[in-house]
Amino acid sequence: MCIRDSDVSEHWHDNMEVMALRVTENASRTGEHYITENYREYFALMRSAMGAGVIIALMAMLKIMLSKQHLAPLTEAILFSLNYGFGFILIHMLHFTVATKQPAMTAAAIAASIDSADSHSSAVNNLVAMIANTMRSQMVAIFGNVIIAIPTAMLIAWATMRLSGQHFVSAEKAHELLASIDPMHSGALFYAAIAGVCLFLSGLIAGYHDNLAVYNKIPQRLSAVPWLQKLLGKSLLARVANYIENNLGALAGNFYFGCLLGGMTAIGVLFGLPFDIRH
Repeated sequence: MCIRDSDVSEHWHDNMEVMALRVTENASRTGEHYITENYREYFALMRSAMGAGVIIALMAMLKIMLSKQHLAPLTEAILFSLNYGFGFILIHMLHFTVATKQPAMTAAAIAASIDSADSHSSAVNNLVAMIANTMRSQMVAIFGNVIIAIPTAMLIAWATMRLSGQHFVSAEKAHELLASIDPMHSGALFYAAIAGVCLFLSGLIAGYHDNLAVYNKIPQRLSAVPWLQKLLGKSLLARVANYIENNLGALAGNFYFGCLLGGMTAIGVLFGLPFDIRH
């Protein structure tokens, strides 16, 4: 018994099980918000995705502007990471939807539904309906992102041309960008897989911070800080603490997801590996 109590691998295994359970529960609860069941929810999700499309276009604009500065690789990676990280946090805080992050959330909700279903109950029919609703929700999220992101990018390019008399990107750079997302003649699909790994890791980070908020009683501690009570007032501080309790994991996950994406190119350069992303 003493040997088991001091076995590091046993503690590691137990902690990983708890974290996996927490990540799954959190993703399942979050994923339910991405599955629409009626017209009102369907169009609300489309509006949410359209809002994210505007921010995505602005993030792409900032990334191109930063890349034009030809900074040192580490400095560039840090700025790319901050651009992505704060952009994803803003999307979360405004309750917008990014289609590429949606499957990671809805998959957990579907898995929970499969676990509760059996061949002799109506749960199977509910599972089929959930999968169909998930497919429709995913399609409308993609549509909402793209239908706004492209016109916003065109508007930025037009405004730049009108105000400065110069193209936002040169013709050569535009062709280079198009070639870099060609699924058949570039590494775009492999880079998308790398982004998927980053998304998985961000889910673990989110679960860890959700546990951290509960275990260390971070909201309660914030509410008890005297100078914060004076600065914000007790009622506003209580709302801030409640928001952190419910969103610390999501905020941390989104920020570190952005850092992983922003730093992937620098990691590839540092280790001589074909790592990159196409966001």
